[in-house]
Amino acid sequence: MRAVPADLTSDAAILKSLVLQRWRFTKLSQQATNRLHQFLLAVFPEGEKDYFPQLVRVLPHYPTPREIRQSGDLGRIRMSQRHRQGILTAATSTVGVENDIYRWMIRELSLQRASALEKIKQLDTMLAEQVRRHPYGPVLLSFPYLGPLTAATVIGITNDIASWPSKKKFRKALGVYNNYTQSGAGSMRTRRGKEGSRYGRRALFLAC
Repeated sequence: MRAVPADLTSDAAILKSLVLQRWRFTKLSQQATNRLHQFLLAVFPEGEKDYFPQLVRVLPHYPTPREIRQSGDLGRIRMSQRHRQGILTAATSTVGVENDIYRWMIRELSLQRASALEKIKQLDTMLAEQVRRHPYGPVLLSFPYLGPLTAATVIGITNDIASWPSKKKFRKALGVYNNYTQSGAGSMRTRRGKEGSRYGRRALFLAC
């Protein structure tokens, strides 16, 4: 009895969709993070400067220095005692300016950021499982520093490796190729090509 061959095109389409979703949520989390920095510079500049990684866990519950002070000890939010005391001390002496609009925006952005990061975590789990089961997965993951996200990105672009007529076209599809130009008798110049998948180019660049 012959084994049923894997449907490489269908599997690649699933991985490509998951990768695109992950990039979407990554962009949303980055946008929310950047806007939080901007609002905190006005409302709580000391916290933004010294405690931002810890503060983002506090903001969904206590979005302004006044609410941080009123919490007493930041409730049950898990963090080191040093960071907890530092945030409380900074909130007591902050020079930031509070208003209801800033309070609402900070809370909403912190919740959006937390939601996007949770989606990324879920997608990473799904991607790792799909890559592990794909025929090309073990080969790609055997390369140093090449993780499930990069492997999934490459598989989503590749579909079936046997369908590519040449290495040159495959590299162009991945977005990692050079253009050569020469003017008259001058020397030849090399520039990075701009066609192909920007996600493939980005993923491979980060892996390298």
